[in-house]
Amino acid sequence: MPKPSLLFTAAAKRSPWPWIIALILGLAGGTLVGGAIMWFGGYSWLAHTFKAKPPVVAPLGVAPPAKVEETPKVVTVPPPPAPAPVPADLKDLEITGQEERYRGMVNTKGGQLLVIQGKVKNASKQLRGPIKIHAVLTDPQQKVVKERDFYAGTVIFDDELKSLDPQEINRWLDTPGGRAQKQTLEPGESQSYMVVFFGAPANLSGYGYKIQVVQGPVASSQSRGK
Repeated sequence: MPKPSLLFTAAAKRSPWPWIIALILGLAGGTLVGGAIMWFGGYSWLAHTFKAKPPVVAPLGVAPPAKVEETPKVVTVPPPPAPAPVPADLKDLEITGQEERYRGMVNTKGGQLLVIQGKVKNASKQLRGPIKIHAVLTDPQQKVVKERDFYAGTVIFDDELKSLDPQEINRWLDTPGGRAQKQTLEPGESQSYMVVFFGAPANLSGYGYKIQVVQGPVASSQSRGK
């Protein structure tokens, strides 16, 4: 039989060891190069990038700053104004027996009433009159709510205060000598007075008032008995 052709002869097998050796050498070389890079700069970059910030510690003996809180605003109510000094010629006209009434005091036309009454005494040695008085009503903040000048000599009963027209009551208060029509006071003599505030607040808690003589001239002897 003829010999097989050389074209169909099986190729000889090659050994794998050269490739294995080349792969090992490549890995070893890469490891050496990477190690050199890390040795000369890599570790410094990593340490700088991922370095933890140290905690902030206050120096010894120094307390941390305290939290500043806003001081609340304090509103101070101003004190009431000082009363005006009493003129020397009015010091002998003394206000006594002051009292006020307002509970249940309602006028059919003037609304809620505040009535302040008392007496004025002529403590001088001369005939005096007519006596004019100034009344001031203040709220709890010492602000003036109502004020009025009136003459001493008027007394009005409760049933009249509730039913009389406010104009009639005011007319008596504005008349020298008042309802009693007595304009002068003998030395040592006293005279009743009354002031009526119309439209007063229903609740007068914390309110105050001041009564002061503002006029009381020396009268002539011809005025005696009026």
